[in-house]
Amino acid sequence: MKLNKRIKSSLIQTFIFNVILLVVLIALWVLVFWPSFNEIQEKKNTLSTEYSRLNDMKSSGIEFQDFKELSSASDMSGYLKEVIQSTWDEFYVRNFRNDDTDTTFESFIADKEISVLEEKKSSLLENKTEIVDKLLPVYVTNDLEEWINDFDFINYVESLLYSFNLISTDGIWIDELKRAEDMTWMKSNLDSNIFYIPLRLEVTWQKADIIDFIHYFENVGSINIDEWDTKVYTDSVLSQTIGWNVSEEAGNIYKNQLSDIKSISMDRYLDASSEVSRGSLTDFVKTTQSRQRFTAELDLRFYVQWLPDYKIENYIQSVVKEHSDLLSESQQALKLTFNNSLIESSSVLKAKNAIRSAANVLTLMQDDIKKLRVSLWRQDKDLTLLYTEAEWFKSKLDKISTVIQESAIILNTKK
Repeated sequence: MKLNKRIKSSLIQTFIFNVILLVVLIALWVLVFWPSFNEIQEKKNTLSTEYSRLNDMKSSGIEFQDFKELSSASDMSGYLKEVIQSTWDEFYVRNFRNDDTDTTFESFIADKEISVLEEKKSSLLENKTEIVDKLLPVYVTNDLEEWINDFDFINYVESLLYSFNLISTDGIWIDELKRAEDMTWMKSNLDSNIFYIPLRLEVTWQKADIIDFIHYFENVGSINIDEWDTKVYTDSVLSQTIGWNVSEEAGNIYKNQLSDIKSISMDRYLDASSEVSRGSLTDFVKTTQSRQRFTAELDLRFYVQWLPDYKIENYIQSVVKEHSDLLSESQQALKLTFNNSLIESSSVLKAKNAIRSAANVLTLMQDDIKKLRVSLWRQDKDLTLLYTEAEWFKSKLDKISTVIQESAIILNTKK
């Protein structure tokens, strides 16, 4: 059939339209439908993965890294955060991942909690804790904690001298704390810092008592740790107990604060006999010269735990915050000093001057507090020194706080 011009034109237009429509459909497929299809497929895969992960969490618990991230974003205590940050993956998997497919993680963790509570109440753990606390007590500079302070230490040394029948005219006091061998390369923020209290004592009395006293310090630091079980040295040489009460229940005298002798000096030789000593020197002297009066000077070291790093850091941060809060409080209190309607009595004038003076001191402290805060984040920081500085600031801030509050009460009552 012969096509006329009109039909040809119509066919060409139809063809062009179909081509354009095809191109549009292909473009829609490529640009809209295919990405949407892939997005839907990806969402289905993600949903399937998340669903499997949810079931895994219900059964086994969350992954260690997820647990650390959640804990860091929570409002749990600084101690718990430090515990979690110090935990390693193997420990977490061994203790907090449920491998029993027949039980849920919720049941597993409930049983774990019961088990831990039972272990905490066990006499075995209490005995271990008691032994460690006695061997290496925690030293504090105040009596706000149930640990040893200056008074406890002085009482302990005096009890030692009393128990060995010794006399010393030297003053017993804690002049300083010295850090024991530096092991910071293997400690975490949770580990306590180990210090020793140096004390020089000149002791006088019978030779036998001085020999026993030295024997005590030679062995009181001898402990053996076997599979987390702390074993304290024991022997039959000493029968003394440490304490003022002679009726105190007898026990192992070496189960006391770890200590040792740095040096001993004597003004004369221990053995004053002209006889040839038989056996050990100490046994010979105790046998032949036990009641003779003698004097020896001992440089002693008494070991203590001090606060772990995270507690020191938290304390310093609390002092910095206290200064910031007090500074704001003082600015509010200063407004009271500009109230001209107050009766100008001597107490009012005194209160106004006290607030102005306190606000001025807080402003002058800003640079020092800033240095303290900056020093806390330095890698080579000396936390012992920073803690001492923070304590000094703390005592000053407490006094300023009292002044501001008492003065503000006076001004408010005179309105």
